[in-house]
Amino acid sequence: MENNKTDNFGVVTKEFATSFENAFLFISNPKNLPEWTVLFKEASDKHAVLETPSGLKSFGLVTHSSFETGVIDWFILSDQGRQVDRSYTRLHRLPHGHCVYSFMFLVIPLPGEMEEDAMRRQTNLIEEELERLKKRFEH
Repeated sequence: MENNKTDNFGVVTKEFATSFENAFLFISNPKNLPEWTVLFKEASDKHAVLETPSGLKSFGLVTHSSFETGVIDWFILSDQGRQVDRSYTRLHRLPHGHCVYSFMFLVIPLPGEMEEDAMRRQTNLIEEELERLKKRFEH
C-alpha cells in the first residue's frame, strides 16, 4: 500500500486478490457503498444517507464509472443540486490476475496543522475502507 500526500490531496492504494471485473462490478455499484465505507449508511443510484458530525443527512449521489478505463467517481450533491464533495478513484488490472485500486481525495484548505490533521483523518478513513474491500474480495 502506498500513501502519497501533496498539498491538499492524497492518494491511497490497495491491491486486491480478485479480478478487475469482480472488483469493478462491486465497487461501481453505489448500492454497495454502505458495505465497505464508513460514512455511507444508505445508497442508491441517485441518493445517499451519510453519517455527518450533526447526524444522518440525505444527499444526492451521482456515480460516473467506465469499465474500459477503470474510473469510478462519486459526486455528493446538496438539496439544491450543488456539489458538496467528490471522490475520484481508479481500478487497474495487474498482470497476475489481481487488481489495484487507487483512491484520490481532496481536503478543503485549512490553516496549518488543521489541514494536516484533516489529511491524516481522511487518509486513515480511506485506508480502513480499502482494507474492508480487501477483506471482502479475499474471503
